Amino acid sequence: MPNRFSHLVLFNTALNLNVTHLLVALGSNDDPKKNLATAIQQLKALGHIQLSDDFVNPDFTATKSNPKPDYTNQCAIIKLDMPSTLQQVVKTLKQIELDCFRDKTLTTNDKTSQKIRLVSIDIDVLAIKSVNSTHWQAIKKRYPFKEHEWVGIKQLLS
Repeated sequence: MPNRFSHLVLFNTALNLNVTHLLVALGSNDDPKKNLATAIQQLKALGHIQLSDDFVNPDFTATKSNPKPDYTNQCAIIKLDMPSTLQQVVKTLKQIELDCFRDKTLTTNDKTSQKIRLVSIDIDVLAIKSVNSTHWQAIKKRYPFKEHEWVGIKQLLS
């Protein structure tokens, strides 16, 4: 783990863990301005939210022969109004994705006739603070973080 984030501790997901803070990654490649704004508005209902800058990143699966829309990504820290189990938090985040019509739509690239996947919104929990810990605990299956996630994390935790 990079020294600059030595306060992150990896852990295997425990869905019954009571969570007080979330560090999430948001992403969209389908009308991202609208879909990120909608998701962020709904996340505010969970508690106080702090946002990183948004970052436009190319789809890493795109090629010259099969171009794909860029993703807009952003990180957020959410201090929950009330502690909740990780299981309930994940269920709430999945509902927000559904409310934003998350469907990973397959569409056809007009130039190449190849299929591309459009994602209206994706929300992933990167790390949590629980009622029994003052340190961030990174979700092991999400680690190592992507470069744009590190940039957002660094902004939020500095």
